Amino acid sequence: MNQNIQTPNLLIPKNFKFMGKTQQTLYNEAISKKQNDPPTPPKHIPPTHFNKAIPLIGSDGTTKKFTAMEALAEAKKQGKLLASLKDSDEYVLKNKGWFWTGDLIAYCASGQTLGDGLDYSDGNKVSYGLQIPKQFQHLTGETALILPYGNDPNQPNYEFTEEDTNIWIVKILNPSAIIPTKIHRTDGYYKFDANLIPNGAALPQGSSVDNTFRYFWQTGASYIGLLSCVEGIGRQNVDASGRPSNGHGVLVYSG
Repeated sequence: MNQNIQTPNLLIPKNFKFMGKTQQTLYNEAISKKQNDPPTPPKHIPPTHFNKAIPLIGSDGTTKKFTAMEALAEAKKQGKLLASLKDSDEYVLKNKGWFWTGDLIAYCASGQTLGDGLDYSDGNKVSYGLQIPKQFQHLTGETALILPYGNDPNQPNYEFTEEDTNIWIVKILNPSAIIPTKIHRTDGYYKFDANLIPNGAALPQGSSVDNTFRYFWQTGASYIGLLSCVEGIGRQNVDASGRPSNGHGVLVYSG
C-alpha cells in the first residue's frame, strides 16, 4: 500500500450526522459560520472607579462643604455618583475628615414601629418626612432602612424634595434597593458588617480597638438622613445621626 496517499476528501462515514460531506466541506462551512457569527458581548465589569472615592468639587472648582441636600443636588448636576459608606471609609482612613456618603438611613425610636410615615427634625429647625413602603412598616427601631444611592446619577434610588421652607420630603424611588439592617441603639464600638455598618459584637471592655471595629453614632430617637464617615477624636466613626442641614464634605466616585 502506498503510505503517501493524502486523504483530505475522504467521505465521512455513513453514520455521521453530516452524512456524505467531505472533511474539507465541513471545515469550510465551520470557518464561514465563525466569521459570520455576531461577536460575543463582553462580560459586564463594574467601572473601576467604583472603589475610588474622592471629594466632590463645587461648581466654582473648589472643595467645599455641602448640606446633604446640596450634596445630592451638586452631584446630580455634575453627573457624579455618591460613594458608598464602605468606599468612603477607605478614603477617610487615609485622609481623615467628615464626609457625607450616598447611603440613606432611616429608623424610628427604639421599641416603636416605623408605620406608614417617619418624621425627623434636626437641631437646625429643619424637618424631614419619609413615606415607608408597606413591606417595612412593621419594623421597629432596632432595624434601620438603608438605601444606597444607586449606580446611575440620573436615576438615584431616592431624592430630597423641598416642600416648604425648612421642610424636606425624602422620596424613595426604588424600594427594591432598600436593605433592612439591624442597628445598635447605644453609641459605641462594634464589629461592622459587609456594608461597614457597626452592628456586630461590642468591643469587650478593656480591649484595644482594631480595624474590625467602628464607632457607631445614632440619635437615640428617630432619624432620616445620609450616613457620614468621620475620622475624629482619635477614632473612625460611622455617623447615623448627623444633621442633614449641616455642612460637610461629600465623597463621590472618580471618573
